[in-house]
Amino acid sequence: IEIMTNLGGGVMLRGGNPTIADCVFINNWAEFGAGVYIREAGNPKFARCLFEKNLALSAGSGLRCRVVVLAEISDCVFRNNEAMLGAIGVGDIGLARIERCTVSSNLGGGIQIQTSGFEIIDCIVAENHADVGGGIIIGQQSGSRPCRIVRTRVRDNSSWLFAGGLAVSGQCEFIDCEFIRNETEQLGGAVLAQGETSFVNCVFSSNSAGLGGGIYGSAILTTTNW
Repeated sequence: IEIMTNLGGGVMLRGGNPTIADCVFINNWAEFGAGVYIREAGNPKFARCLFEKNLALSAGSGLRCRVVVLAEISDCVFRNNEAMLGAIGVGDIGLARIERCTVSSNLGGGIQIQTSGFEIIDCIVAENHADVGGGIIIGQQSGSRPCRIVRTRVRDNSSWLFAGGLAVSGQCEFIDCEFIRNETEQLGGAVLAQGETSFVNCVFSSNSAGLGGGIYGSAILTTTNW
């Protein structure tokens, strides 16, 4: 699919419970959601899709979801996309679940999340670059839903300013994750944390920054078996 528009260069969806599986989105342009833009939907699902070389002038070079109850993204690949903010962009969502995805070599960052709850499980986030939050940038909205990242490798990401690997604002739990060779010029080579954040059985190796090569936190941090 090769199309250019303001919303959803490849596909723009509004409402319903769509499932998109085994599709390829390549060389699409849009302001938001160059590959796919979806909003005001119940439970959109994306499975085994490839998002490659898409360009968003603002956010979500591969996929942009907004005002959704539950977004599920599994076994997808996002690579070589470009945006101001995130190859995957999810915002104003009740719960986002991203599983077994590879997000690599994207300019403008890998994953951007602004939700009341999310789960990132068994993913690889690698070789992405942004001004802030090279691999993942998380801004949690108010709510009591789980916010956690599990068995995910965040490696070889970089940023110009802060958080080479990941930036998180809000309450979040990291379990069995690896942060390897992430770098930034200023604060938080692997992680910049603002809020109540816990790390359980996580590995930090060969990350670099001006301050806080592993973690830079203005937050309540808990580390277990680190």
